[in-house]
Amino acid sequence: MDTLEAMRVFAAVAEQESFSGAARQLGMSTALASKKVGQLEEQLGARLLNRTTRRVSLTELGAAYRDRCVAIVAEADDAHDMVRSRQGAPRGALKVAAPRAFGEDVLMPSLGSFLSAYPEITLDLTLDERRVDIVGEGYDVAVRVDDMPDSSLIVRRVTSFPFVICASPAYLEAHGVPEDPHDLRTHTCIVLSSVSPTAQWNFNVAGEVLRLPVEARVRANTARSVAQLVRDGVGVGLCLWSTVEEDLESGALVRLLRPYEHYDRSIYAAYPHSKHLSGKVRAFVDHLIATCHVEVPGA
Repeated sequence: MDTLEAMRVFAAVAEQESFSGAARQLGMSTALASKKVGQLEEQLGARLLNRTTRRVSLTELGAAYRDRCVAIVAEADDAHDMVRSRQGAPRGALKVAAPRAFGEDVLMPSLGSFLSAYPEITLDLTLDERRVDIVGEGYDVAVRVDDMPDSSLIVRRVTSFPFVICASPAYLEAHGVPEDPHDLRTHTCIVLSSVSPTAQWNFNVAGEVLRLPVEARVRANTARSVAQLVRDGVGVGLCLWSTVEEDLESGALVRLLRPYEHYDRSIYAAYPHSKHLSGKVRAFVDHLIATCHVEVPGA
């Protein structure tokens, strides 16, 4: 039995929670995937999976073993990729996570040229506001929004991540226009919880950063949800620029408190130290930095 291959199959079954899903992912039959995991369990003398007619789930031992399998398979793949990339162009499977709005608005338009430039790289892209466990879940690169990069990872700054305060004309007609950040205390505010979990917005006041708590009537975890609520006149929102750019240009939304805007967020590409020599990771991060830019007129 090829133990590394069996570990790869087991890790895929654990991720997909399905033998058939893992088989499709790996390009093999369901019967072969089941056989390889069965052989692995027999070799270990332990049951790794609970099997029912409806689903597959990890046993307690299986959950612990899965984490080690993911790391070991990733290390083996990286070792192969390093040798191959030094002999030619970067190649191999690249697993990437990114926030949904940034991914759809900024990252996706750049991927075509990346895949064209590196035809031997295959991409597994997850767009989600959830902060993934890069090492534990086997990601090569995670694109993150952070004030402070994670020191346990290698991080490279990609671009700014600008937000603007805005509201609909109908809301402002009914509730007035805030002229100063402190005026927000009397307004309905919509908070992007994945970026401002404490409902605190930052402003530039005479060159100093004012960290202002706001009363959040609505908290949403995606940038597009916040933008939609602002369009619907629910309240004032701190909106990701890319989600409201067209609305601001058309007049459907109004940009507020411009003299006090403070862009304190950046997009970083983060990856484990073990990926430092991986050609595919270096190529992808270099491409992000070269192509992914967010600029706000009048910023």
